[in-house]
Amino acid sequence: MEDTMANLEARNSLEELLTQHNITRFWTVGLALDFCVGGTLLDALGRNNDTQRPRPPTVGNAILIQPCTRAVSPSTTGKAYLEKIRKAGGIITDKITPESAIKDVCSRTCSFE
Repeated sequence: MEDTMANLEARNSLEELLTQHNITRFWTVGLALDFCVGGTLLDALGRNNDTQRPRPPTVGNAILIQPCTRAVSPSTTGKAYLEKIRKAGGIITDKITPESAIKDVCSRTCSFE
């Protein structure tokens, strides 16, 4: 698909994709925490002041796996984005393997009755 404005505008939004697939936990990793990664996580929480997108109704938790993420400017905007994510209700885990990250997040958010 060619990168054109029409093609970009025709794509489903994050809210539509997460709702359509009933995503309840949104896991985030990647480069540019202080740009697209952090912005997308804040979108999933409905707390991105730049985009003003609503929180998808199915998302209960939005999680950043910090060891698998890097900021362009770690000491400035990277730190600021980590704080924004915490204040927005995002969960930040320092675990690197999928199994340990899931256990860490579930120990903080899941109730086992």
